Amino acid sequence: MLRQLREERRYTILFLILLFCYGMYSLSRIYGFSIFPDEFGYWSYAAKVAGYDWSDIVSMGSYYSYGYSLILIPIFMLIEDAVTAYRIAVMVNFALLAFAFLVLIKLSEKLLGENVEPTKLVIFAAIAVFYPSWLFYAQMTLTEIVLMAMYVFICALLYDYVENKRLPILILFILALVYIYMVHMRSVAVVIAGVMALGYYFFSEKVNWKLVLGVLAVGAVLLLGAVFIKNAVSGVLYADAQMDSYQVNDYGGQIGKLRYILTLEGLKDFCVSLGGKLLYMSMATYGTAYWGIGHIIGCLWRDRRDKAERRSARSVLYIFALLATVGQLLITTIFNVVPGRIDSLTYGRYHEFTFTILMVIGLAAMIKAKRLWLPTLVIALIQLPVIPMVMYGIEKYQLIDFQGYFMVGMSYAHGIFGYQQDTYYWMAYGVGVVLTVLVAGGVAIMRRKHALEPVLIVLLVVELALAIRSCAIYSDIYNGRAYQDKQLIAKLEQLASEDRDIIYIDDGGMPIIGILQFMKRDADIRIIPQKASIEEYSVEERDENDLLIVDIVSGFREQLDESYDREYSVGHFSLYYND
Repeated sequence: MLRQLREERRYTILFLILLFCYGMYSLSRIYGFSIFPDEFGYWSYAAKVAGYDWSDIVSMGSYYSYGYSLILIPIFMLIEDAVTAYRIAVMVNFALLAFAFLVLIKLSEKLLGENVEPTKLVIFAAIAVFYPSWLFYAQMTLTEIVLMAMYVFICALLYDYVENKRLPILILFILALVYIYMVHMRSVAVVIAGVMALGYYFFSEKVNWKLVLGVLAVGAVLLLGAVFIKNAVSGVLYADAQMDSYQVNDYGGQIGKLRYILTLEGLKDFCVSLGGKLLYMSMATYGTAYWGIGHIIGCLWRDRRDKAERRSARSVLYIFALLATVGQLLITTIFNVVPGRIDSLTYGRYHEFTFTILMVIGLAAMIKAKRLWLPTLVIALIQLPVIPMVMYGIEKYQLIDFQGYFMVGMSYAHGIFGYQQDTYYWMAYGVGVVLTVLVAGGVAIMRRKHALEPVLIVLLVVELALAIRSCAIYSDIYNGRAYQDKQLIAKLEQLASEDRDIIYIDDGGMPIIGILQFMKRDADIRIIPQKASIEEYSVEERDENDLLIVDIVSGFREQLDESYDREYSVGHFSLYYND
């Protein structure tokens, strides 16, 4: 049956089947949160709508936007079992990957179809969607997949509107911009880029200004409404949060960084941070993002004298993509200008959702380029001086902590020879260069021979292997512990009674108690701060009959071992209680 279809459709179906199989493989191994408190923050809005009060635990973390929660709310309300609800949310992520893949194919055919065969465009879209970070983040309830899929959708809507000038598409484009901002405030650069690209088009084209201004006014009202809702829900869920902690992900937490950049030392740190983000973009996309940016700039340069070309859907979209990419790079750079961890220097999450479009355009540019290997070599070599810059940042701030799951595209080497601070980035760079050469080699074969299947198999197998490798490093251990946490829930249900409170001692570290709250949504978990000794707690704070929970790695356990009859440790937690 597949043989009777056109080649590009055959490949499309095969890719969708492969994505489905990988999703099902992943689903069977998923039991709960891998990255917290982020994931708990998004589910907390759903819990509030469903009538549960998790504000005590929510207030232990920073602010998280509520747009993604609109997807989680119906799942949470319809499915009571935590693991099942979580897995359904993961299935939605894989469905969004499939959606982004299909939209990418259609968009790339319009943008690049004149010069590149449809089958190759399908393959390029698959390589962009099978990007290991997406396959990794799809297995958890973070906003990354929604942001990427929405960004691709926004690009398609902008192209469609400029090409066909249909009002419903313009309205949908504005709504999509508002929604992506609701999903995460870091995407504000996309909103600004969208408005600027529309403004560029409107001022170079005869349009019905009354209609346009009306639509934009509605968009502005919706955006203000989104801000109003943010302030309202923050006042409810984050009422008890410490301001410093709350503003980590909010605009208020970035004002000091902007002031710092205006100093000489701050400007130096800004350059180091920007260099690290550019290094990540090159290594994570196998150099294809730079090929894509080069192609976009070249097209805009060639179109600059032709008014018709400047107003074309392709030009407007390329302007939008370029502005959005630069804007997101700046946001990521500013957010991490004073690095708190080693990975902050090459942080990827805040700008990599713009990579997908660039990768497809870049791969198409590589296919048609007069020279392939020289630009590829230049892209790899110009990143080399960034490594000493990153090492300078590590040394300057005496950084030790490393969370590679926020820079997945550059952390495949993590743990291979043990983590060595002095050599890690050199190894990561080496792996990135090897992958860049591998992809360029695959493109070189496609340029000369019609050998799509072997090239495709090699590249996709590599991407799948890198995704599995990333899961093995960063998320598998948490899924194993989440599976064990279910045993603690069973123990709590066995011991629970009306005269026994469930208490969690907060040691000031990661608020992992959200894992238990999510698994037992109706539990009333009281949070108390850790004190110097167990004797310092009053009877009102802690009764000997209560069920006391601490982090399994807490140093406070030594005192609790002496004060309680029973101790039950499993997964992330230790439970203490008296007979």
